[in-house]
Amino acid sequence: MPERCYTLMTGATGLVGLHLVGEMLLRGMPLALVVRDSRVTSCYEKVERLMCCLEAKVGHGLARPVVLRGEMTQPGLGLAQEDAQWVAHCCRRIVHSAASMSFKPAHEHPQNEPFRTNIDGLKELMELARTSEISEFHYISTAYVCGRRRGIVLENEADQGQDFANDYEKSKLMAEELLSTYFEQLTVYRPSIVVDVEQYRLQYGDKTIYQAFSVYEYLARYQGIPDVGVLSNRLSLRGTEKKNIVTADWVARIVVEVIARPEFHRQVYHLTHPTGTDIVALEKAFHEVLTRRENEKRRNEKPKNTRSQAGKVVDGVDPVMPSQDVVDQFVTTFRPYFQDDPVFDQSNLKRVLETAGLSEAPEIGVRQIVGLIEKTHQGEKRQPVSREVKSVWMTICQRMGITTKKGFRDHERFGLMLHGQYGGDWTIGMAEAKVSDESEFMISYGGGEMEPRRILASASDWDGLIVGRHVVDDLVSEGRLCLEVDAKHEAIGAAVFKEEVRKLVNRMREAVKAIEIQVVESEHAG
Repeated sequence: MPERCYTLMTGATGLVGLHLVGEMLLRGMPLALVVRDSRVTSCYEKVERLMCCLEAKVGHGLARPVVLRGEMTQPGLGLAQEDAQWVAHCCRRIVHSAASMSFKPAHEHPQNEPFRTNIDGLKELMELARTSEISEFHYISTAYVCGRRRGIVLENEADQGQDFANDYEKSKLMAEELLSTYFEQLTVYRPSIVVDVEQYRLQYGDKTIYQAFSVYEYLARYQGIPDVGVLSNRLSLRGTEKKNIVTADWVARIVVEVIARPEFHRQVYHLTHPTGTDIVALEKAFHEVLTRRENEKRRNEKPKNTRSQAGKVVDGVDPVMPSQDVVDQFVTTFRPYFQDDPVFDQSNLKRVLETAGLSEAPEIGVRQIVGLIEKTHQGEKRQPVSREVKSVWMTICQRMGITTKKGFRDHERFGLMLHGQYGGDWTIGMAEAKVSDESEFMISYGGGEMEPRRILASASDWDGLIVGRHVVDDLVSEGRLCLEVDAKHEAIGAAVFKEEVRKLVNRMREAVKAIEIQVVESEHAG
């Protein structure tokens, strides 16, 4: 495995980032994620939730990325010094997907978002790239850097003196220009409106579509569900306008294909649908959802009062009718969601699709939009992730602490890649000197993919080896423990490699008996 083989990614827990992580791991690309803690959830637990969602989708365990605690708005991304050093040693490229999606004017935001994240945070990431000597940069932008332009927008066009619908669009164009002044190996991806029709992370459903529906629902609540076409007329639209909508999984597939092919780098790509979705399809979908809900409500509830029209008594309560000014304000808010999108040139994208044999963006019609709204409305059922660590291996890591790569015996150092829950990526081996009274082996987080000899297993099987439920030879013969050796180290021989792994496992068993007992007891304590 070559040096500096990791991809450093931001925004992994976002809509596009989530799919990028899954696509890259399925293609065997080693990943390191910069993730911030939330008020109630650590960055590690956030990634574990993400991995549980991805594994539920693909139906099998996945390798774990390296997780680095950090935040875009902090100096140096808030990375610990050893993590920044690890990035410099292991990462060869950056995929920047993190962004503030604030559509409010920056001057109304107490922290000047979206510029704080999208520009100031980007500068911190660029400085990390400079100090780490990372020259390959992939940036997830937006097709709407074109602002309010109409007609045909070319992929190689940027600042054309356009006006912007909001500061988010402006900040993304500013970011593109900033990056182009530093990175020669810059690749820019401009997706249009991104939705996740599968919705296995429901809280990341597209805000544009759902917010538009929310305004429609608000107006319908007081004025009745309008017939299809009425809203378009009220907004002074022709009804033939288009909105360009693409799916998150398709966007991720194209981005990862480009990353994997250096001949496609250094270009700008419109990740858009060739024609877009008719405005009437949005209106039909909104009408269908509200009509279905109204019918279900009538079937399932006995009304206390038969008068249920706008302005009448409903269930014995007089609704507060909004003023015409309020209604007009909502209509004004609604209008931008239905504005006609320009035609996005796809010259560069088409070359990728033809060369790689990939399909154009899938159609998004009434059925897909209805599903998107209803699933977002239902809310997300989170995959349960225990806050208590019940993994022997993770307990060992917590007990011993994670060291740097200094101090390993070169001939007894291995990469360790564990997939499934509590999996991850480590370097493990014997120390040149005894590191403590109870251990002769060392653990370094990350870098396992770069080692010439690598151990691959599920996290549960690795736990089984440590506590004595499994033996190395059996797992190897069953294909559950894979020992990989780079070509230039094949002379060492598989038998020698396996014997060294046996010795390592035996020494670990001896060193962690006390830890093992504590973990087993905590598991049975309920």
